Amino acid sequence: MDSDFSHLYAQLGLRPGCSLAQLKHAYRRRVAGLHPDRRHADMSTDGMELPQLITLYKQALRFHALHGRLPGGTSDLPPEAPADADSPMRPSSPPPAADPPRDALPQARAGWLLAALLLLGIGVLWNAAESRREDTPETSAETEAVAVRTENAPDHLFVGMDMETVLALQGAPTHQGGTVWEYGPSWVRFEEDRVVEWYSSPLYQLKTREPRVGSR
Repeated sequence: MDSDFSHLYAQLGLRPGCSLAQLKHAYRRRVAGLHPDRRHADMSTDGMELPQLITLYKQALRFHALHGRLPGGTSDLPPEAPADADSPMRPSSPPPAADPPRDALPQARAGWLLAALLLLGIGVLWNAAESRREDTPETSAETEAVAVRTENAPDHLFVGMDMETVLALQGAPTHQGGTVWEYGPSWVRFEEDRVVEWYSSPLYQLKTREPRVGSR
């Protein structure tokens, strides 16, 4: 063993057979004691200065990285088992299969439940679509009937018009008193639910071709 490494062990208070962890721990303590920032630090002890201590420490680390041991010590690596030349090479057995996680079964059940709910929702939507499809012809027929009535509806009042047609044409009256429907200052009079006369005021014009019909 190099005498410089003997000095390193001596300054750190270690023996050549120490471990790498012991070397690092003793080195940190020694450097802290020799650092110039400390009040009583000594830059030299037994002829070894702090820079020299740092250099030897780095060399010891490199030695350990190359040989697996510190200078003067034994290897930290376990010895390799000698190969048996007579024994045939056997393929390594595959690693045992990992056990399934404990929560695999609950997750599978949750997946089946979600799929069932999804199918149920699709079925409900399908039935709703079929119901709307069945209702479409009737709805179309009613729409066409309304359209025909709208096209044939009169656009003005005339004598003999029934109350339902007047209501659809003119709207609800502002006041209804018996047989007379008032629309502001205008009015429409009925006899036996049929229009017999009216008056259309300029302030509230009725849908008529003549402003007054009848003798009232």
